[in-house]
Amino acid sequence: MFRSIPKTKALTRRCLVKVAFATTLLTQLVIPPAAYADRERLSFSEVSYNQGSELLEVTHRLHLHDAQQALTGEGLLSTPDLTPLRARAALALYVANQFKINRGETLLLLETLGAQIEGNYIYIYQQAAMKTEPQQLTIHCEILQSIFSDQANHVNVKLKQSLTTLTFVKGEREKKAPAL
Repeated sequence: MFRSIPKTKALTRRCLVKVAFATTLLTQLVIPPAAYADRERLSFSEVSYNQGSELLEVTHRLHLHDAQQALTGEGLLSTPDLTPLRARAALALYVANQFKINRGETLLLLETLGAQIEGNYIYIYQQAAMKTEPQQLTIHCEILQSIFSDQANHVNVKLKQSLTTLTFVKGEREKKAPAL
């Protein structure tokens, strides 16, 4: 009828079941549920004035996968790969068209310096010559928003020893920093 399992095999099986259960439970407690969710689509930009070089410096950080998808979706890349120099140049030009800065009524001419991949991110660098630090800037930022409806862009503006963070979501085109 039924064969009895030797005690050593039964204990081993019970131990394995308990260990598997404990591991599953521990994993659920240690790794928050948000870690299983999709990653948010965010870009981060920093605008700061360098008094020593008299330059307004801009650095953009995009998630590499999002940037590759976006440029491929826009038809600017034939394959989703930003490692070739031409592909990074296409991204830098795309960002230059989606990110603008005004000082008063004057549109600043941001010089694009290049793009660099570091891990899962790509950085795009820009600068504008400026003799004095501005009191206020108007930022226009629509990076990746034409591709991803849930894209949010955070822009940190460091002026006159203060930091202002602007967040742009789809439909928000311009904001002033610091808001006076």
